[in-house]
Amino acid sequence: MVCPKCGTQYDEKLNRCPNCGAISHIPTPPRFGFSKKQNPVETSDSQPTTPPSDEADTTTQQPVEHHTEPVEPSADASVKTDVPDNPPADVPVQQEEKIIRLEDQKDKPSVESFGEQENVRPSRSGRFSSDYGSRRTKRDAAQSRKELEESRKARAAKRAGLPVEPVSELPEEDTDSVKNDLSEESKQTEKRKKEKNALPKTTVKKRGLDDPPKRRWWLIASVIVVAVLALGVGANALVTSNYSSWSNMFYYVFGIGSPPALQPVQIEATTGTDGQAAHTFTMFGRSPDVVLATSLGDQKITFVEGKATVTVADSYFLPADITSDDETMSVQLEFYSMDKQENKTLYPCDPFEITVPQAEVSDMSPAEDASSVTTETAPITMTVPEGASVLINGQDQSASISAEHVFSYNIPVNMGANTVQVEVRAPYRRPYKRTLTITRNLPAVSMQFTTSIPKRTEKDSITFSGKVEPNAKLTLKSDGKLNYTAKTGEFTVTMPLATQKLYNIELRATLDGRSEGVLTAQIERAPSLEEYKKAAINVSIVRLFSNPNDYVMKALYFTGGEVTAIDGSNYTVSFGTDRSLVFEYHGDPVSVGSRVHIYGHIGSIPSNAPVSCYAWYMIKQ
Repeated sequence: MVCPKCGTQYDEKLNRCPNCGAISHIPTPPRFGFSKKQNPVETSDSQPTTPPSDEADTTTQQPVEHHTEPVEPSADASVKTDVPDNPPADVPVQQEEKIIRLEDQKDKPSVESFGEQENVRPSRSGRFSSDYGSRRTKRDAAQSRKELEESRKARAAKRAGLPVEPVSELPEEDTDSVKNDLSEESKQTEKRKKEKNALPKTTVKKRGLDDPPKRRWWLIASVIVVAVLALGVGANALVTSNYSSWSNMFYYVFGIGSPPALQPVQIEATTGTDGQAAHTFTMFGRSPDVVLATSLGDQKITFVEGKATVTVADSYFLPADITSDDETMSVQLEFYSMDKQENKTLYPCDPFEITVPQAEVSDMSPAEDASSVTTETAPITMTVPEGASVLINGQDQSASISAEHVFSYNIPVNMGANTVQVEVRAPYRRPYKRTLTITRNLPAVSMQFTTSIPKRTEKDSITFSGKVEPNAKLTLKSDGKLNYTAKTGEFTVTMPLATQKLYNIELRATLDGRSEGVLTAQIERAPSLEEYKKAAINVSIVRLFSNPNDYVMKALYFTGGEVTAIDGSNYTVSFGTDRSLVFEYHGDPVSVGSRVHIYGHIGSIPSNAPVSCYAWYMIKQ
C-alpha cells in the first residue's frame, strides 16, 4: 500500500502510515472481494471520527460529493482539502490517483517495519476499537458499489488517455460531518505533535522491528583493545611482582631460556667489631627478592637500595678442631637469589683465602730447641690458651694444665739425645707444634773457685785457688802454674799478667762415670788510671778520622761522647751526628744515654771494617 501523503509503501493491513502517521482511509474490504473508495479528506493524520448517524447509513448508495470549503490542516498536515466548485476536466483524474485499491497492493512487498517512532503503529487491539469501527462504518456508508465502478472506469480511461468523468460528491450533510471529523482529528494530531516535541531531545532513537541492528564496530574494537591492555598490564604486574621479569618466568615455569644473569658476589677483607679478621660480602638485586645464604645457615638477606650486604668473621668458617698445619684455608660460599615463588638462582662467587691463626703459647721452657740435662727427667713448662689440650709425643697430657692455664710436665729421657714432640691444640686454631732435642748427660765433675777473681787488676800477676771432686783429673788450659792435690781435690793457680790486656782462665776436670767439668773466669790487666791520664793524648774525632794511623796503640783521651747502644761488652759512643766509635769495655757497666770521658786506645784500622777501639775506663761526666 502507498501512503497518499508521503508515498511510503506499507502493509495494506495497517490503517496508519508507519512513516508520517497518516490514516490509510482504506476500509476493510467486504467479503465479496472489492474495496471502497477512499475519501480524500481522510488523508490527514487525525483521530477517528464519531460514528455516523442513522441518516448517514441511509445514504450509503448516494454518491460522495467533495466538500468545497477548505479545512484547517494541522502543523504537519500536507494534504490539501480545498476542492473548487467547478473542478476542471482533470479533477477526476487527480481524485482517481488518490484512490487506492486492494487489488493494486497484491504485488507489492509487505512492510513490517514501523519506523523508529514508538507510537506510530497502533496496537492490535486499537485496530478493532470502537473509533476505528465507526470510521470504517462511515467509509462504507460513503461509498457504494456504483462509486467503485465509476472509479474503475475513471482509472481505465486515464490509462487509455480518454477524458475522465468527474466523481460525484458527497451530500452536504456528509461533507459537514467529514469536516467536523477532520477538524477533530487535526486537533488530536496537533496535540500529539506538541507532546512529541515536549519529549527530551536526548531520547534514544529506537529502531524499527525490521531494521537491522546497527553494529557499532568501533565501540566493540575499543572494548577489545581496552580489555587486552588491561589484561596485559595485569599480567605484567603479576609476573614482575612474582618473577621480577618475563624471562625469569619463562625459565622457572616453562624451562625456556637461560637462568637470570646475576653479578658476581663482591668479597672484601675487613676487620670485625671485635678486632678480628672478617670478610664482607655484597650481592646486587632488587626487592621483593632476597638473598639466601645457604653457607650461613640459610640466612635470608634483604636488598636495601639494590644491595644485600653481610659481614662474617673469619672464625665462622674455621672448624673447632683443626689438625692441619696450613696457615691459610680456602673458603667457597653459596649465595642464592630467591624470589617470592622460592625459585633460586646461584650467584657467581669466587673462593677466597682466610688466615688460620695458631694456638698461642707463651713462657715455654726450655726456651731453646736443644738442651741437656743430667737427670732422668726433663721439665717442660708453658702457658696455653683456655680450652687447649697438650700432646707430648702424641700422648694427651692435658691433665697437667692448671686452672691458671699453665702446663707443667716432666718427661722421662734416656742417656744421649732425646727428641720430644710438643703439640698444643686450641679451638678454632691451628696447632702449635715444636720439636725439642733434650740430651741426657752424666753429671759433670763439680768444680768451683774458693777465692774471688776481680774483673781487672793493675798487678802483673794473680793467684787464686779452688776445689774439685777428689781423685778427678784436673787440667789448666790457660797460662800459669797449677798446684793440685788429687786426694783432697784442692788446687791453686798462679797466673802472670805481663801486659795490659784481657786474660781468660780455664780449668777442666774428668772423672769416671761423670762428664767433664769446666771452670772459667776472666781478668783484665789495666793500667793505673793516674798514670794513664798523664800519658793519654786528647784527640779530636775529626783529626782521628782524617788520619787514624797516627794514633794506633797510643794512649788516647776522648771527650764529649754519648753512649747510644750496648751489645754485650761492645759500647757504641757517638761524637756528633755522623761520628761514632765502638769500644770494647769490661769495666763497671754504664747505661745508654750517659755522657762519658773515655780513656783507651785504637787497636787496628781495617780497610773494610769499623775502627777497633779499646776502652780502659769510661767515666761519667
